[in-house]
Amino acid sequence: MYRRQHILIPLAALLVVAVAHPYSYARETNTLTHTTFTAFDVETTGLMASKHFIIELGASQFRGGKLLSSRSWLVRPPINIPASATRIHGITDKVLIDAPRFKSVYTEFISYCSNTVLIAHNASFDVRFMEVERKRNGISIQLPQTLDTLKLFRLWAPAQRSHTLTLLAKEAGYAFPKAHRGDADAHMLAKLFILNQAKWTSGTLIELKKKTHVYPKPTESIQAENDTRPNSRKLE
Repeated sequence: MYRRQHILIPLAALLVVAVAHPYSYARETNTLTHTTFTAFDVETTGLMASKHFIIELGASQFRGGKLLSSRSWLVRPPINIPASATRIHGITDKVLIDAPRFKSVYTEFISYCSNTVLIAHNASFDVRFMEVERKRNGISIQLPQTLDTLKLFRLWAPAQRSHTLTLLAKEAGYAFPKAHRGDADAHMLAKLFILNQAKWTSGTLIELKKKTHVYPKPTESIQAENDTRPNSRKLE
């Protein structure tokens, strides 16, 4: 007679299974019209990831040419915000006094982005900061691959003199009063990407990846921690 056996699994092992893979990846063979994208943007205390910190993270999701949802998180850094950074994004120490630390925000962000494709404008900046912050906080879950939209917009509009979000929005006729805030920048990137959907909806995700840069690169997660190169995107 068959007797069902009960296998006892330690609670700790169950917890490992539950948290080991919180992010599900979109299939590269998916057609782009059936792919959900998450546009994201970070605001920081400065331009060097090795010396500065993320203070805001914004994200907007879209699929098939339609905006689906948006999220934003303020992040309390371990240092005061320099006046030079506040002049760019307007975020002050007072605004962040009750904000959570990066570790809890990162967990929520990864959960929000699950089963989507991440995109960012001049993605090397955003990804570098996210990876350095991840390592600082002892987080083992690496940021999923992120497509750089800057190269895509240069490909789609080669005659345009500049491809900053501000000028792209101006050329598209979009009002952009909150430029250089994480939520506004992510939302604008999603709108601009949708506006150009006729240029990218054919084909698959793997084909789109071949047209642009994808971060983090295999060695970037190791190099990012000691990277002191400034990035001027936030000043544009």
